[in-house]
Amino acid sequence: MNPFSSEEERRVSDAITQAERKTSGEIVVVVAARSDTYLYIPPLIAALLSLLLPWPLIFFTKLDVEAIYLAQLALFLVLTALLLPPAVRTALVPQHIKRLHAHRRAVEQFQRLPGAVRTRPGIGRASRPTAPPGEEPPPDDGRAES
Repeated sequence: MNPFSSEEERRVSDAITQAERKTSGEIVVVVAARSDTYLYIPPLIAALLSLLLPWPLIFFTKLDVEAIYLAQLALFLVLTALLLPPAVRTALVPQHIKRLHAHRRAVEQFQRLPGAVRTRPGIGRASRPTAPPGEEPPPDDGRAES
């Protein structure tokens, strides 16, 4: 499944070509359907709210311990189910956390590229053999050029 239309692919390719003319580095595009599932968010929020529920019930009602525990358990299960749809749980994640996860995922994908080399912390490059247009590139032996 290609996430881009032909026109979008061409625009991205043109933008990369233009940016690469201004640098000696190679720009590598990493596209992922998602950087995280955020499946931990619904039970986390549900657990936190469920832990708060007993306090008002203890002080403002005459419910016994078993009833409060069942209410707490019911709240946890209902909130987890309500917050589980992908659109809901993704909306609950702060933007800076989403960016952090996307960056981490992109770095992982980059480091898996054949010929990817870490030059110093935080900086890397992918070195692939190149050839003039119309010619076949030499085989990649997995070593980056210095």
